[in-house]
Amino acid sequence: MKKTLRRIALTGALAGLLVGCEANSEDILGPERIALSARVTGKGPAGKGNGAFDEFGYNYQANMFNGRYCDADRVIGGGPYCDVGLQMKWSDEWLNEDRVRCAGTPQEGSSACEGSWLTNHQSGTNPDGKKWTYFVKIVYPSGGVVDANNDGFDDNTGGEIIWGSYVRIQQVSNDPSVPEHGIQALVNPAGFGAHK
Repeated sequence: MKKTLRRIALTGALAGLLVGCEANSEDILGPERIALSARVTGKGPAGKGNGAFDEFGYNYQANMFNGRYCDADRVIGGGPYCDVGLQMKWSDEWLNEDRVRCAGTPQEGSSACEGSWLTNHQSGTNPDGKKWTYFVKIVYPSGGVVDANNDGFDDNTGGEIIWGSYVRIQQVSNDPSVPEHGIQALVNPAGFGAHK
């Protein structure tokens, strides 16, 4: 159950980032509703040049989010998963400080390009009081995703395909309530530079 909730949370948090952090809660919570959009807006005081975190937890100059999961959709006011801590970091290709996706590449403004990567680290406490953590690395693989046999895994990296264009290269979960401990998925090499 907790594993499913974390995957929903991962999908939701990343969906908020993918759509320029303007999605509403309804769009955030379902993978079938993720719109990989190039529309990125400039709301909030943390923008180019000032290096500050905005009220939601985003710092676009540092390419990171540090806050509660429920604030990743840029709507303050509660909602699911407000008890989940979330840290995201991403490459300039994923979203630069001007909030342009794939800037300086032939795919500028698109939802996927070489060099794009994202990390997502979540933590929380289960109802039984036990703490859990979840971490994932996601990349756009060099040359794009190839899945000739339609098994859901990229033929070149071996990683699980997510959102049609990205690959999960590392997933670590530590949850004593499940029980789950350690690496759940690992592509070798698991470094971002190997997938450029």
